[in-house]
Amino acid sequence: MIEYCPFCDNILREDASFCGKCGKDVAKISSKLKQVRKVPLWKLVSPALWFWIILLGLNGLFSLIINLTQADNPVWDNLNIFLSAVITVIYALNNSKSVKPLLTTFGYKGIKRLEIAAGFLFVFVFMFLYLRFLRFIGFGTINMTESYMEYQYPFWVFAILLSVVPGIFEEIAFRGIIYDQFTLIGKENEAIIIQAVMFSILHMLPMSFISHFVLGLVFGLLRKRSKSLYPGMIVHSAWNFVVILFEYFKIDVF
Repeated sequence: MIEYCPFCDNILREDASFCGKCGKDVAKISSKLKQVRKVPLWKLVSPALWFWIILLGLNGLFSLIINLTQADNPVWDNLNIFLSAVITVIYALNNSKSVKPLLTTFGYKGIKRLEIAAGFLFVFVFMFLYLRFLRFIGFGTINMTESYMEYQYPFWVFAILLSVVPGIFEEIAFRGIIYDQFTLIGKENEAIIIQAVMFSILHMLPMSFISHFVLGLVFGLLRKRSKSLYPGMIVHSAWNFVVILFEYFKIDVF
């Protein structure tokens, strides 16, 4: 059973005091006055599922184009990054009532700066061990910047494309839109796990499924603790930037 606001017909979250859409006080309203309907759970999360399917389809399409044409110019990757960012903005604007609060606070009331540093340290140590393990069992590592350096892109260009842009828009997509949608049908911890799984699948690399699942969990926990997307954006972008720096200066750490 799903409760709806009697004023604007918006879905009410469990134990909500105020309607997230019209702002009316619903805590004092008798449960008899609230609209209660049977709604299939898939309808509540279908926007997030379609959003994810579109992003996954884009990744698959551009991967196919690159493999078929044997293109080593990163122009296709750049187009994928651009289109994914545009689609994320469109969905974020359509879900502004849930995404906007996550972008209007830096989250420092719910999380300490030390916890952000601890989150980055955990990501660094975990990824170091994971990538070392992959190398030990015979898997090679993917170089994110090789094609950009081959075509002599300035460092700042691919640093933005591979660090800042994913750090911002992937956090909005997964820890914002998708995370929020799945809290409508389950507990917050369940939403964290689901978005982490979807985040790892999006990257379409079997050897990175575990690593990106763990990263998704870390970013999800930062979002839960802070009620903001900024701590996750900081850690996400910082990790990508460290990888880019090591590749650019040919520092063989991983």
